[in-house]
Amino acid sequence: MKWTEKSGPNQGDIRTKRQFLFWPKFVYGEWRWLELATWTERYKSSYDGMYWDEIEWIDKKPREAGKERGGSYLLLASSILFILIGGIAVGVVVFSLCFPELFALLAAIAGLGIAGALLLWIVYSTLSGEF
Repeated sequence: MKWTEKSGPNQGDIRTKRQFLFWPKFVYGEWRWLELATWTERYKSSYDGMYWDEIEWIDKKPREAGKERGGSYLLLASSILFILIGGIAVGVVVFSLCFPELFALLAAIAGLGIAGALLLWIVYSTLSGEF
């Protein structure tokens, strides 16, 4: 039986990463969040060991992309709407726990469904390039 051992990256190697940013990410003086982003990373060493360090964003800056299609304003408005509907849904859930009535529970389920649908719409619109 034969096999080869997979070697890790060497110091100075560069790779490109692309993923949807559910959490804010800071690369080279700029924060980004809730978008499909691409950046480069370099493999570095430190006293703790080896790690990947972000170098720069590859795609356009969010402000430039927003000017072309008006996406930054639409994303901001949809995010605020999502937060408001989510807050209403949480309030209805708390109300239904204090006063257990069938109507309040159904309203909570409907509110959470609407909030989830809005989140899916934001993610889909961002990934499909509408923003």
